Amino acid sequence: MKTAIFPGSFNPFHEGHKEVVEKALQIFDRVIVARGINPAKPPSDKWGAVKIPQGAIYAEFHGLLANYAKLANADAIIKGLRNGADLEYEAAQQQWNVELGLTIPTVYIITSPMHRHISSSAIRQLEKFRKGKV
Repeated sequence: MKTAIFPGSFNPFHEGHKEVVEKALQIFDRVIVARGINPAKPPSDKWGAVKIPQGAIYAEFHGLLANYAKLANADAIIKGLRNGADLEYEAAQQQWNVELGLTIPTVYIITSPMHRHISSSAIRQLEKFRKGKV
C-alpha cells in the first residue's frame, strides 16, 4: 500500500486543497491530510466547510514534517501548486526536508484554473471584511 502525506496548516481547508487530495488519491492507495501545528502561524481550531475526500485520512502533527513522514511510513509527500511562486516556495521546503534526512519524493500536483486564485489567507481576509473587522 502506497501512502502519501499532504501536509499543510489548512487554515481553512478549501476546495483547492480538496482537489489536490482527490488527484493524489488517483496515484496513491492512502493519502494522509496532515495538519501541521505551526507556531509561526496564528492558531486556529477552524477546519473549514470543505470535507476531505472519502479515502483520505486526517491527522495532526507537531514538529518537523521529515520526522512525521518517517513515523507515518510515508512513500511520498504531496504538494499542491497554484503558480510559479508556489513552486519556488515548495522547492525550498523540499530541499530543507532533504537536508533533514527525508529521502522520499515530493510529488507536485497542479490545481485546475478554477482553484488557482484560492488561498487560505485570502479566505481569512475575506472573512474579516465580511464581519466588518477590517
